[in-house]
Amino acid sequence: MDFLHTAGGILPPGLSKTDHSISTMRVGESGYTVPWAMYHKKDRSLWLNGNYTISPRPGGTVTMFVSRGENGWDVVANKVPKDSTWEEAEYVGGFVPVRVNTFQGRDQ
Repeated sequence: MDFLHTAGGILPPGLSKTDHSISTMRVGESGYTVPWAMYHKKDRSLWLNGNYTISPRPGGTVTMFVSRGENGWDVVANKVPKDSTWEEAEYVGGFVPVRVNTFQGRDQ
């Protein structure tokens, strides 16, 4: 079998996952993402990387709840592990910045 010269693989039908990203959420949608999808700026304002996917259910490291309301994106991080912290970043290349409207953390 000469698999080294194959032009490329094709995903069989039924195996494609159709998650979508934070930035494409519509008003009224919610789901879960990884804690490192969120970061803060020097002024402590919270932002999400809109490129991260949203899953309908939590599982593994996908523990941070995100919802999009009329006024923007809301985050509930009370299920995020206690040792988690968020990175400070003024510019994050390739990110689609999404401003967090409200935040509910572990200590609130």
